[in-house]
Amino acid sequence: MGFINNLINNPRFILVAALFISVLLMNHKAKTLNYQNRERMVSVIMNAGLFVLLFWKFGPLLTNLSWYLESPASLLWSSGSLKHVSMGIVAAVIYIVYSNRKSLVAYFEMGDLLAIGVSVFTFFYYLLVPQPGRITTMPWGMTLEESQIMYHPLHWYYAIIAFLFLIFLYRAKNIIGSGYYVSRFCLVGGGAILLMSFFERTTNFYAGLATSQYISILLIGCGMYVYDGIAKAK
Repeated sequence: MGFINNLINNPRFILVAALFISVLLMNHKAKTLNYQNRERMVSVIMNAGLFVLLFWKFGPLLTNLSWYLESPASLLWSSGSLKHVSMGIVAAVIYIVYSNRKSLVAYFEMGDLLAIGVSVFTFFYYLLVPQPGRITTMPWGMTLEESQIMYHPLHWYYAIIAFLFLIFLYRAKNIIGSGYYVSRFCLVGGGAILLMSFFERTTNFYAGLATSQYISILLIGCGMYVYDGIAKAK
């Protein structure tokens, strides 16, 4: 029982489990819509996710090789930081672009599938991994260890938004590749990140905006661009 509790409370295990579940549900949704190119696209997405995992786990070898040479066993229990995850995402994007270089339609198909998969991942990850925000007096606030100070439970906020959005996605019957799912994901996701930025405990601002707010603006802009393209195509 203690082993299971340790797994549930381990962010690394939750990360891998959330990725696995997201691929399964994304594949199920594509199957229910009779998406013909499902196996190939899901395979590309799984490989892209593997790039992110590999960089997250072994990325420190590229930036701190000497430390691992002195203590090889540390590679088993250590993992990378957000910087290494970012490197993995860049590698994954390059791989996806290369895999779909011959077809513009494939990008919309990939975007729609990713919108479903990332939404599932967001729900399960934030449901189980605590992320405290700013101090609050609300009764649903969370505490840290022995402290009596209450913080906004950002992970619950994200999980609730992701769950409601998943209901919307799974009720939709639009074909994969129409851009419908990715446009809604960018608009809703960007709006959610922008809203949550006001509850974050951030101290890093650039030109008056937090990093998450720049990400939200980028997502909303992409969503509006794709949404406008869909409207013109009709």
